[in-house]
Amino acid sequence: LSRWITRCPKENKPLPWPIFPRLYVDNQPDAIAAGAQAGGPAIAHNLTSLTYPGRIVELSWDRPGMIQGPYHQRTETKTDGVPRFAAWFGNLNVTLTPLFDRNLTTRTAKTKQPGDVIYPGVGQRTSFIALIDKPVFVTPENLTLLNDHIIAGPEFYQAD
Repeated sequence: LSRWITRCPKENKPLPWPIFPRLYVDNQPDAIAAGAQAGGPAIAHNLTSLTYPGRIVELSWDRPGMIQGPYHQRTETKTDGVPRFAAWFGNLNVTLTPLFDRNLTTRTAKTKQPGDVIYPGVGQRTSFIALIDKPVFVTPENLTLLNDHIIAGPEFYQAD
């Protein structure tokens, strides 16, 4: 969230958490455009879902060291690893999907949107995505274990 915070009161100290390189969803679904194409807001029209399980999601990311946030901090990552998985953060879990078509020179990759994993519709809402170097078992209680493996992100993903 640091890129959306433009300033803080002078007496506020920077929070002690890492600022990772930015992740981009290059083909992010656009709810406003979908509504306009259907003739107006979804409350007045029956719109189909913006996305679906198995949808190809195109990703790109910044290199570490970029300046970001109100304290002009440098983005960092604690791993020298290669991004291999997209971690999808939902309400109750983290789902990993493998990356493919990776290009480390241009810092781009693709993955597939996961399907329902706990309850119907879990994967069909706004969630967050981060790129990680290896699969790490986490629960809602220990998500910070991923910090040492995040290469970029998290970023919003608008599924519905």
